[in-house]
Amino acid sequence: MKQEIGNVRPNAIKQPGDMRPATNAASAEKMAGAMAPRHIGVAAYAVTVDEESGSMANPRLLVSHGLISDLMPD
Repeated sequence: MKQEIGNVRPNAIKQPGDMRPATNAASAEKMAGAMAPRHIGVAAYAVTVDEESGSMANPRLLVSHGLISDLMPD
């Protein structure tokens, strides 16, 4: 079974930080907004999670604050 959830990633000087899981897109956006004043950049993404394997796919940017790096650079 696949499920879409939100993830929030702070950006420390254009280097990806730790990912913080959220249960839905609204909570991911709220968490990103709360983290924004303490980080140079924060982004919230929605991803599809395969519950059997734990793999994540199809990232979609929900909201960003400040400077963020590309999730999947060229």
